[in-house]
Amino acid sequence: MLPSAIGKLLHCASGLLVSPSTGEVWSACGRAVGWRSRDGYIRVIHRRAGGSCTTWYAHRLVWEAVHGPVPKRMEVDHLDGDSSNNRLDNLQLVTGSENRQLQRARNIAKFGSPSSQCKL
Repeated sequence: MLPSAIGKLLHCASGLLVSPSTGEVWSACGRAVGWRSRDGYIRVIHRRAGGSCTTWYAHRLVWEAVHGPVPKRMEVDHLDGDSSNNRLDNLQLVTGSENRQLQRARNIAKFGSPSSQCKL
């Protein structure tokens, strides 16, 4: 069933439809796409007519459908720290360094211990 076009935006580079209010992603024919990977991010593999494949992060699709391409050296951050919550109101544009600082502050840094009491 094709999702209602109301509230859905086209991500031009991929041809996928996104909902900024829910963070969901659909193919052009209306099929929900994407899966939650082990690191918690929602990823979408999109096959083009020629057979080539591209993997997209859902949060980037949502951000770019509304604001355009993410500038170089900038990243899309999840305000609540939940990498599967791709609603536009949960996303912000930050530098890579700011993103790492926010991850440490939220105790979700990819490397090291999140505990300040840890002895190495």
